Amino acid sequence: MSVSARILASVLGATGVMSAAYGAHGLRGALAKDPEVDKKVANWSTASHIQLMHAVAILALSTSPKAVGWGALPAYLWAAGSTGFAGALYGTAFLKAGTTTRRTVASVAPFGGMLMIAGWVALAIV
Repeated sequence: MSVSARILASVLGATGVMSAAYGAHGLRGALAKDPEVDKKVANWSTASHIQLMHAVAILALSTSPKAVGWGALPAYLWAAGSTGFAGALYGTAFLKAGTTTRRTVASVAPFGGMLMIAGWVALAIV
């Protein structure tokens, strides 16, 4: 698992840094006329933070000799969860409030959060 986990952590880390940079330097300008700009920028920051934090956790787990078989489960849960959670927050930044599309995209975030929590619980169990 160590090679695949390192690749997974690298992809999540690299895209997390890119997202954080865009959130810090470009997002506010792209959303300048949006009345929810402050909330969306804050959500974007949270998403990139969560994504980066879980990339580091996956990288750390990849160094463990126990991260094979069921021992790899936390990494996969963290990857799926942080992708779902962060992806939902990134996506809602560009969708108009009150639309069905935005509600649908936003509804993915809690499931992503549950997967991340399950990953931390799995770490304690496996």
